[in-house]
Amino acid sequence: METLMAEKYKIHLIGAVVIPSLCLILPGIIFLLLFYNIGTVRKMSILLIVLGILLIPFSYLTAPMIQKNMRNLLMKKENKAVIEYEVTETELIQNVTRQNGALETKTYKYSMLDSAEEKKNEFIIYVTKMQVFLLPKKDIIEGTPEELSVLLRNEFGSKFKKLN
Repeated sequence: METLMAEKYKIHLIGAVVIPSLCLILPGIIFLLLFYNIGTVRKMSILLIVLGILLIPFSYLTAPMIQKNMRNLLMKKENKAVIEYEVTETELIQNVTRQNGALETKTYKYSMLDSAEEKKNEFIIYVTKMQVFLLPKKDIIEGTPEELSVLLRNEFGSKFKKLN
């Protein structure tokens, strides 16, 4: 879902590379043709053309970085959501409250989950090898981190690791 949402912020290379270069090259060519006899204008026109040409590889190299930063910034702005987890004896419940007030609830039986880890400051519960839930210990409201550690150890058995 996030990948699809991020795609609408994709910067196209035409907009990121060609247009800025053309904004320098075209006026340079026009001034060069119109004012060729004036030495200073001729030098400035050639300079604009050269800068426009040099801007092409620079823009091409920086476009992916700009795209990533813009996508991350806009996704953070759009995805203001509160995510809460409820851990019971039989399942993990994820409640997501969106900015517009919509509530999404997903329930995961422990048998559906891959594994879990306990680190110094957080618990990591793996849904798959690539999808995880991070549960910071400081954010635990009911119960204690020790109680959650015991619960996860009982549910995951050998698939629970305590790392420090």
